[in-house]
Amino acid sequence: MYNLFTQCLTLSVIFFVADYALEFIKVVTLGGLVAGSFLFGAWATLTERLARRLPNFTGKAAVCAAVLLGAQGLSAVLPGYEVEPSEFLVVCLIIYSAIAIYIGRFLNSEV
Repeated sequence: MYNLFTQCLTLSVIFFVADYALEFIKVVTLGGLVAGSFLFGAWATLTERLARRLPNFTGKAAVCAAVLLGAQGLSAVLPGYEVEPSEFLVVCLIIYSAIAIYIGRFLNSEV
């Protein structure tokens, strides 16, 4: 059974693998990457859950905006995170938010 915790864990693992492989957000330590991945996955899960109450396009835009702001929030909360604005970062985070929306729809059985 796929539940909220599994959604958070899945999004955390996806963020960890993507950031480790592509390095779109620079992190000093591996432990910091693990902690940040879990926080970012929890943030994406929370915003996806809250955006379900909004209309369709507005909810998707809200998740995308929250994911982009969450990346900046990671650099403010966790030491060792350096978020440098670039087109590659924005594209990676938009794809990540699309994955979060898809997993949320899968969880809600709308797919």
